[in-house]
Amino acid sequence: MSAHGPMPKSSWIFPALAVVLFAVATALGLTFTATAGGLAFAALLLAILFGTVFAAVHHAEVIAERIGEPYGTLLLTLAVTIIEVALIATIMLGDKPVPALARDTVFAVVMIVCNGLVGLCIFIGGLRYREQDFQVSGSNLYLSVLFVMATITLIMPNYTLTAPGPIYSAAQLGFVSVVTLHPKVHGGLLADPTKPTHLADMADHGLELSPRSLATTMRR
Repeated sequence: MSAHGPMPKSSWIFPALAVVLFAVATALGLTFTATAGGLAFAALLLAILFGTVFAAVHHAEVIAERIGEPYGTLLLTLAVTIIEVALIATIMLGDKPVPALARDTVFAVVMIVCNGLVGLCIFIGGLRYREQDFQVSGSNLYLSVLFVMATITLIMPNYTLTAPGPIYSAAQLGFVSVVTLHPKVHGGLLADPTKPTHLADMADHGLELSPRSLATTMRR
């Protein structure tokens, strides 16, 4: 908390407003209508939603700084994932069933991060610093995690035969959930074998390098 200074008021005001708004809307049975009042209510809801999301990320960042690596990174990832899943689930609660909405949303997020967000960061950084440095090892690690997760969730369902259609069966979905959420899986993917501290953390958690990774490390 000390690195961030005093807690900003917005970090508790927006969550409190979200709880009050939810309670009032539920008690009065409020619904959206395409009127001036409905549009004003939607604008207010959107502002509170954005404020609550940023407040949640702020709290997760403070906790992540306290617990340190590698659990801090996992906590931030989990917090952002929960927020994204909650937003997708909220959109799916509409009157019309859209079974492909979650998959399309995840694919859109991957494309936005890999193209739009990265390109925007490079553009803004170029305007401010003219020349930028980046860590190839860090980029490779995060891209490898992104590729693995995207392949498991977006591509593999097209080739499974247990359930009809491009979906996982219940058993397959359980396996994928464990694989994509287990901390040791993330630790193995994100660990940099060229850093002694990462190797020590891997040994403490019972993770071993594959022969191919070990040979690649030796060549470096």
